[in-house]
Amino acid sequence: MRVSESAPLGRSCRACGCTCRSACWHDGWGTCWWVGPDLCSHCAMGLADVERPDRGRGGDR
Repeated sequence: MRVSESAPLGRSCRACGCTCRSACWHDGWGTCWWVGPDLCSHCAMGLADVERPDRGRGGDR
């Protein structure tokens, strides 16, 4: 499956606002990934020590 089919570039996480172009970062897990149409893995796991895109290094998924 191509990335364009599995993760539309225009979506964002309903909890933190991260996107495909500006992902969350966690030192143990790396960048986040989509677990639902509008929910990233880091928010789904309830990770507290995550650098969010607006204040952390983040990056492309």
